[in-house]
Order: sequence, then C-alpha cells, then structure tokens
Amino acid sequence: MVVLKYLVCLYLMIQVQALYEDQAGKFDWHQQLMGRPQLVLSSESQPLVVATEQNVLAALNHQTGALLWRRVLERGAAGQLRLLLNSDGEVVTFSGPNLVRVWSAPTGQLVSETALDLPETTGQTFVLSSGARELAVVHLSSPRSELHRMSVGSDQHTTESLDTPWADGASCVSGRETLLCRHSSQLYVLSVGSARSEITAVPLPPAAAAPAQLRHLGSDLYSATGAGRLTVLRAAAGGVTTVREGAGDMACLSGPDGRQTIYVGNNKQDKVVPAVQFESVSLSGGPTSAPTGRLQLSTRHGPVDACHVLTAPGSAAPRILLVGSDDAVTMIQLGDGVLWTREESLASILAVEVVDLPMSANQVSIEEEFGDQAADPISALLLRMSSQWGQLAALAAGVVRPTRDRAADVNHLTRDSFNTHKMVVLVTAAGKVLGVHSETGSVLWAVPVAGLSPPPAADSVVLGLQRGTAHFPHPPVAVLLSGRLLVTFNPITGGDLQAHQLPYEPTQASLLPHADNTHLKPLLILDSAGAVHVWPESAESLAKSLHSKLFFYTVDVKSSTAQGSAVNQALETVPSWRLDLGSQGQTIRRVLAKSPHERVHSQGRVLADRSVLYKYSNPNLVLVLADAPDPVHKHSTTAYLVDAVTGHLIYSHVQRRVRCPCHAVHSENWLVYSVYNEKARRTELTSIELFEGKVQANASAFSSLEAPPQPMVEKQTFIFPTQIEAMRETITEKGITTKFIMFALTSGSLVTLNRALLDPRRPLTPGRASMEEGLPPYTPELPLPTVNVVNYNRTLQHVSGIVSSPSGLESTCLVFVHGLDLYHTRVFPSNMFDQLKDDFDSTFIVLVLVGLIAASAVTRRLSQRRALQLAWK
Repeated sequence: MVVLKYLVCLYLMIQVQALYEDQAGKFDWHQQLMGRPQLVLSSESQPLVVATEQNVLAALNHQTGALLWRRVLERGAAGQLRLLLNSDGEVVTFSGPNLVRVWSAPTGQLVSETALDLPETTGQTFVLSSGARELAVVHLSSPRSELHRMSVGSDQHTTESLDTPWADGASCVSGRETLLCRHSSQLYVLSVGSARSEITAVPLPPAAAAPAQLRHLGSDLYSATGAGRLTVLRAAAGGVTTVREGAGDMACLSGPDGRQTIYVGNNKQDKVVPAVQFESVSLSGGPTSAPTGRLQLSTRHGPVDACHVLTAPGSAAPRILLVGSDDAVTMIQLGDGVLWTREESLASILAVEVVDLPMSANQVSIEEEFGDQAADPISALLLRMSSQWGQLAALAAGVVRPTRDRAADVNHLTRDSFNTHKMVVLVTAAGKVLGVHSETGSVLWAVPVAGLSPPPAADSVVLGLQRGTAHFPHPPVAVLLSGRLLVTFNPITGGDLQAHQLPYEPTQASLLPHADNTHLKPLLILDSAGAVHVWPESAESLAKSLHSKLFFYTVDVKSSTAQGSAVNQALETVPSWRLDLGSQGQTIRRVLAKSPHERVHSQGRVLADRSVLYKYSNPNLVLVLADAPDPVHKHSTTAYLVDAVTGHLIYSHVQRRVRCPCHAVHSENWLVYSVYNEKARRTELTSIELFEGKVQANASAFSSLEAPPQPMVEKQTFIFPTQIEAMRETITEKGITTKFIMFALTSGSLVTLNRALLDPRRPLTPGRASMEEGLPPYTPELPLPTVNVVNYNRTLQHVSGIVSSPSGLESTCLVFVHGLDLYHTRVFPSNMFDQLKDDFDSTFIVLVLVGLIAASAVTRRLSQRRALQLAWK
C-alpha cells in the first residue's frame, strides 16, 4: 500500500508543469484598462469608483490612479451601466434592462444581485433615484411611458403611466431625481422626488438648443455647452431656471446641498501646450472661497470635455478628475498641478502596426564592414578596429545604463540583437495615435489627430508602413487613412505629422508592394467613382507602369455583395466580377485575406511514399463567411473561397444549424474558422486545406490569370471546448517554424494550439503511412492543456484582436493582444532551438572550461618534467 502511494505521488509530480516565479513578467507585460468614465462616485473615506462606457465598474486610488479593483460586466446593452449610487459604504449599480447589483466599495466584492421583473420596452430606458436605495426606472416611449418605482432588496414595486407624446426624437439626460428632455422648442422635466411623478414643459432656452450638449452636473443641476458657451440650468418640479450663463467648455459641481460651488473650466492653449483654467461660482449667493487656477496639461492629450470634483472646497484645494476628448483621464489639484494620468484610449484600439526599431551606429558599422567587399586590406583593418571599439563602448554604456532605462528615450531607440524590441503603433477610436514600446509597454509618444473622432468603424481605418527604418538617411513613414482624412507621420518618434483632407470618398486602399527610388511604398486609394489615386502623387508613374498587375476588390456588408476590378493605364478601374450574396438571403459576416507579411517556406508536403503533395498557395485567395436563416435548420453558415483577381469560386462549404460569431485564420494553403453549433450548443472549428496535387502547375510563381487547376480540398470539423473571442496564427521571419494558432478565450486565457492538431488529413484509423507523416489519429474533441496557456494567471478581458509579428529569431514570434487589457509576450512554437534557455548554467560551463584549461596546463608542465628526466637517464 505504501509503495502504491509513492507511485501515485511520483505520477502526479511528472504531470505537473509550472512557471518559475522569476520567469513571470520577464518577456511579457500586462496592462489593465477601464475605458472612458461616464459616471463617477467619490467620498473622503472610499476609493474613487467609476463606471465607464466599456461596461466596467472600477475603483481607483486617489493618490496614484492605480486600479484597486475592476469588475467587467456583460458586453453590449446587457452590461451598460445606467446608475451609480453610494449607500453606507456600498456601491449600487443598475445595468442592462433590469439588473441591480450591490458591491462592496473597498474590495469590489458582489454583495447582492437582483433581476427586476420589468416589462420589455422598445423605447429608451433611464434610471433615477429618489433616495439612497430608492430607484425609479423610466421606459420612455411615445405616446405613453411607464415609470417603475422600487427599493433595492425588495421585490415590490409600483408602476405609473405617463403621457409623453413628445418622446420620439427627444434628447434626454437623466439626473438624480429628474429627467431632462429636449424636443423641438420645448424642454420637459420629469420629476420623481415626490410620491407622484410630475412632468413640466417650459420653453427651450436659446443656450440649451441643439447642437448644445446637455450633461448632468449633480443634484438638480444640468449644463448646456456648445461653441465655447456654458449655461447651468436648475431643473425641478416647478420648471427650469438659468443659474449661470457665460463662457466655458465644461462644468462640475462640488459641496453639499445649500453650499454648492460650480467649477467652470475653459480649454486654453499656452503656445503649443494645452491648458485648462477653472473659475468657481457659488450657488448660495455669497462670495466663494474656492480656489481657482490655470494648469498646463501634457501635449499628448486633447481638450478636456468633462470634469468631476472629488473633494469639498472648504477643506482643502479640490481635486478635479478631467476626462479628455481623447479619453485621457487626469487627476489635478488646483494649486498643485497634475497628480496622475491614465491613457484610457488604449481600451478602444482600431488598428495596430508593429514597426522595427532603427539600427544603432554599431549595427550600421557592422553592416558596412561586411558590405564593402572591394575595400583594400588596410581600410578593412581600420574599419574593423573602429567597429570593435564602438561595440566595446556600447557594452560599457549598457552596463552603466541598462536597456530598460534607455527604452524610455524616444530619441535613442535602437534595435536589439535579435530584433525582439519593436514599436507598436496604435490607432484608437478616441482619435489618437500612440507609440508603445513592445519591451516595457510604456507609451513613448501620443498624438491627438483632429478628424479621427467621432469614432470610425474598425474596418474603415487603414494603417500601413510606407517606409521602414532600414533606409537611412530616409526617415520611416507610416500612413493612416480614415474616411477622407489621410495622415502621414514618423512611427518611431510620432513627429512629422501631416494631415490631409482628400477631395474624394475612399472605398478601398492598399500599399503597393513595389517602392519608388526613395524606398517609399505608394498608397493606392480607390474612390467611390472607380478612380485610383496614388499617395504621394509623385509615385503615379510607378503605379501606371504596374497597372496590369493591379486589382481591387470591395465588399459591401450592407448589401452583402463583393466586386472585383482591374486597373487600366489611366488608373481607372474596370469591373471584372461580382458576387451577390444578398440576393440569396445571405449576410456577409467576415472577409479575410492572407497576411502580406507571411512567408511560405515549403511548397509541398512529403508523403509516406516519398512523393510530394504540393500546396495550393494562391496569394489572391479570400475567405468570405456568410450566414442566412434556414426554414428547416434555423441557421446555416457558408464559407466561400474566392480568387480576388478573377472572381472564380474555388470552393464553398455549407454548415447547417450553425451561426456566427465567426472567427478565422487564413495562412499558406489552409484556413480555420469557428462557428457556434446551435443544436449541440458548442463551438466548432472547421479546418480546410488545399493542394494542387503531386504535379505543380508553376514552380516559380502563382498567377490567377493563367487558369490554375482546381485544387484538391481536404476538410474536417473539430469540437472546441470553450467559446472564442479572437484567433490568430503565429508568424516567423522565414516561415520555417511550426505554425501554431492562438485563441483568446472568453475565460480570459490566451491559448496556443499546434496546427497539426487541426490537420484535416488526420486519419480515423492510424496506419503506417500516417505515422511516417506524423499525422495523429482523428479525435473530434480538441485538447486544451493548461501548459498551453500563454498568459498563465493574467486574465485578458474582452479581447478585440491579436497581432503577431516576426522577430530576428526564427524560433520566436511576438504577440500583442488588445481589448480591455493590453498584453505582449513571446511564443516559441518549436521551442527555443536557436538560442540558449534562460536557465542555462553559464557559470558551471565557465568553471568547467577554467578547470580544463588549468588541468591541461598542469599536465603539460608535468609532461615536460617527465620528458626532461627521461632525457637525463
């Protein structure tokens, strides 16, 4: 029995795999975000609690701005926070259509959760409060609305019916006990403070007319801002009165009822540095002792459009929380300056581009040393000596000033030996472009771009690298296209930013793979009239010379149609094919092409009989996923493989009783996409692989115009054990390393899975041939071992995208994950075959070498003495 226990313990020890404590955070970093605050709750004895537009409830440290706790609610309207109350050390929230939650303010623990029994409504929903735990839910619609009163912790509630014929088209803002609505030339106030609600209609003040923006300040006060003017209104059961009218961009309220003070802020500009100036207005009628002041903000941030006072002005200089138009959250204290800043625009990333850092002077000297083959021996020797002296000086500088300290200096960024440190350029929905260092996660530069907000759709933003860092003395150039706004800038420093308004409406854009004489890749822009424009215009001759190789395809998701066009000598498009799925009742959900950065290392797969099965490597192949209602099977999803040059339908596959959300990866000659099986209530992965056969049509290049043969298609479906938020394949420099697929799960994990497990050629019964090829037998369920979780215990919430990029090491792929969290790490699909591991015992090797050298010296001395003695005999 004792022996059996020891055997069981030994077996369990073998199965355990873990991460050493010193390895955590060595090659990765993690940042937690909350999004743009819309509701703020603060008191002297509790942390700063905020509810954000990204459905996050979070608590911040007053002094540092660090996250104390964060609770991520449901996506979409189901998790939208509508009310935030403070009740005896607890936080009461109302989210979604009917969910009331009570949280502990110090810890963020959920105290209670209640789903209210409220009827469904097609109108707007607003939540008011007539007490610490008294709620009033207004279902606003025309011609009649409903008001539901209830208490937190009680199941009983009362219902009132309200006459609201003006509800359609009304712009409403909810306060504590009042609802203020603007419609046509009237202003309506719904008050719930008394036992019976009351609606009052007053003429709309000119300062509150559209397009002025209405905001709730606190208590029964509202502000109307627009065109640099600010009006403070008091809304009560008796009507609306004007409290203050004058210049201003924002206002915030401080102090208890009866001794309230309004801080009115104005955005200023001190030369090139943005600033904000506050003045105080007392509502009690007497003079105010509240301090005022003017504070300079960072040039990284845009103008401020909202503020919240956090401390009473009578006790000390108030702290004011500023929310910028670029979603930057800044805490200031009047008289002391900026206390801390949070870059919350990173919670809404639209586009990502990973850029190599420039080479250092020593790396350039090494390239020059081996690049000049015609140099004479004396010049080569002098060049070698100067290069080695520079390397020695760089080594000494690295010892004195570590790399992580130098990474914060944007003017001295250089590439490391293995090209694993890069610049991650981000475009956010708040209208901001940022540069993040991939090694530390620090924001090295940030530039607000006017015209990027209001937020465009994610697929309407084009971000590309026109010229990299390898073409000195030409600086790197990145291009950003959003609607009619075209922006060029330096992706390493964020400087040299130039914005241009295009005189046409772009519908598609892509970088030309060929560069001009300055190593700049032109941007080709297709407008709504079918004309092709080139940016910069100086490269138009290059585009015309390559017109026979240029093709465009556009997808209209609204009408579910796809169309392809060729380009003539005059840079005008000629329609060549059209795919209309809307006429068949289908809706396009996803369109995915191959990554332009991908490299295919092998053209085929060696079979067990030593023959070669050649891959169908069509670089113009596009995956189109569409779903449609089915009268028998409820839903069906179809995958189309379309040649974007000719419009030929290469392959299509229909799956019944499945629906989107669909995620997909498309690489080399294979693709994998996910669907949700409604019948089995599970996520399924479909793997498709295409081959030309054992004879290759063209071994040098693939051409869609030469009518390639119809490919052989292998297909298989697998069961995935959990839900997926995003998918991406690994990319390496040469494409030699085994491909892995990365999955961002709804549980917050980032999991890697060997693509061999998704091989559609996996046999049902293993044989000798499949064993020689290394094909595992087919099993429907895919395993997810915990050792494949890349982010170990760092949970990633609401992942919106995964970006993979190659490094200088073939074994290493750099991964950047963005959403409500930012996460960067390295993955090794085929292990670290081209570098030593972190736990390599260098000290032991050095000691062994020293011992061997000493032993050889001693034995040599002894051998010489013995030879001398033998010579004298």
